[in-house]
Amino acid sequence: MIAAALVLAACLRHGAGLTPDSAAYLGIAHSLMHSGAFADFLGQPFTLQPPLFPLLLAGIGKCTGGHILPALPWLDAELFAILIFLFVCLARRMVDQPRLVLFLSVLAVVSTPLLENAIWALSETPYTIVLLGFMLLLLRYCANPGASTLAALICVTSLAPMIRYIGVTLIASGALVLLVLPPQTLLKRLRGAVLFGTFSSVPLMLWLLRNYHVAHNLTGTRAASIFSLPQTIGYAAGTVVGWFLPKRIQLLPHYTQAATAVVVLGALMFCIPAVRRRLFEPSAPELPAERSIGLIVLAVVFAVHAGFLILTSTTTAYDIIADRLMSPVYPCFLLLLGAVAFRRPVQYALLILLLAVSILKSGKIVHDSAMYGKGYAGVEWQQSPLLHYLE
Repeated sequence: MIAAALVLAACLRHGAGLTPDSAAYLGIAHSLMHSGAFADFLGQPFTLQPPLFPLLLAGIGKCTGGHILPALPWLDAELFAILIFLFVCLARRMVDQPRLVLFLSVLAVVSTPLLENAIWALSETPYTIVLLGFMLLLLRYCANPGASTLAALICVTSLAPMIRYIGVTLIASGALVLLVLPPQTLLKRLRGAVLFGTFSSVPLMLWLLRNYHVAHNLTGTRAASIFSLPQTIGYAAGTVVGWFLPKRIQLLPHYTQAATAVVVLGALMFCIPAVRRRLFEPSAPELPAERSIGLIVLAVVFAVHAGFLILTSTTTAYDIIADRLMSPVYPCFLLLLGAVAFRRPVQYALLILLLAVSILKSGKIVHDSAMYGKGYAGVEWQQSPLLHYLE
């Protein structure tokens, strides 16, 4: 309820934030409602994004008599509430401390990457919902393999690349986990991974075939990237470190280089003690098997998503890697940090710092959105002389 209330407080006055991507989604939704075609404002076949989010908007338009924009704040609020509910379910599986589960849940509600995306008409929030459902089902299958759980996992995973193309990382992550972690023979694990990878890819393959048939391309025409590999690594590292810092600090010179060094040192802080315990402290208590598997799943999903962004953004031009593109795996990062919070005071202090910074950032986001709106729904755009001239 708190999550939904924050979104409504930010959006009810001016509406959900609108970007060029939002305008494209709305254009396709209107085309679907009136002609049943996946076409943009110019009537050209749309291939740049997958179809599920425009389909959702078109369904809302059908239910509201074509009034999609007024319904967007309520849709965003409901989606964000579902996201937080699934996050809590996942946190309860990963963490055995009720107080820490509550702490992490509050932190998720006020987290800048999740909340800011929730107040825009974008596909990141529904994609994150699918990602959380994917991890819940994957953990259940790893704990107790079964045909029904695998079928549900395939169905949920197949939705991911139909919301955002980066959903292929869930197919890759799931296949890797199914090949290694379930308590089965190698042959059964291999069969499960092949079945999962094949059937969860079918909807995407059909969509790509449709794209090639109607437009002779698979995912739209895109410009070449202007960023090098070191730059994209720096942007990804800067985003992660920026979750702990005010925005102004991220504008300092050489911030990305410093953030990369911090991420490397942080990874060493996590890894070296684990290696030391395994080599020199064999009697140290081990984590429960389910939590160990959960940590591996979280780490794999986070690493594959970030790696895919880093590599593709060196070849293809799209937004600079920042909160929006990294937000779907923010819950993974939060749970990885929280899973060891009561075992190491340093991580617990980082959680408190993250909560303080998140409250300040999110409070400003909600206030600014409520007062001025976001993007094309904002006061600055609505009162623009250029817009009035065009009208």
